[in-house]
Amino acid sequence: MKPYGGRNVPHDCSVFNYRLSRARRVIENAFGILAARWRVFHRSITASTDNVESIVEAAVCLHNFIRKTGSVSVNDEYCPPNFVDREMPDGRIINGEWRDIVDGENGAIVAGPRLGARNAVLAVTKQRDYLKDFVNGPGALTFQNSLVQFSQGLITSDELYTEFDELECDDPNELGAQRNGEN
Repeated sequence: MKPYGGRNVPHDCSVFNYRLSRARRVIENAFGILAARWRVFHRSITASTDNVESIVEAAVCLHNFIRKTGSVSVNDEYCPPNFVDREMPDGRIINGEWRDIVDGENGAIVAGPRLGARNAVLAVTKQRDYLKDFVNGPGALTFQNSLVQFSQGLITSDELYTEFDELECDDPNELGAQRNGEN
């Protein structure tokens, strides 16, 4: 899905873009961990479509098995704390170490072509608008407005940290469970 573009994007669209970026980063991290940990993903897979689906499903199952049943030391070895991207309280993104591994493999993850970027289909635009309304309404996170305002230069870092103090949290990643001021 494409973010809203252009200059002077309305605040609700900026919030949607922020939330879309977070979702995209989670997906990139998931695929990045797979590409960094499973050799089969280090280059193009030459197999039938059915076999490729089975290979991906098997890797995902093994990944989930390790993450859910492995000891702390096994999980720390498989996916160390700095392995995935992190969002700092001021909105900066710190790239995860999986990116270095994948880049060292001559770019195992390659960006695909942008298909129809100029011809947004009406249904996709409606879905994006629906999601925009959701992330600004019932699905709003307590900190999202402040982070967007900070990224746009509308509030200072002191004001941003004041809001985090009011929410009793040091890290916006920890606020995901706190929606609309609920605990």
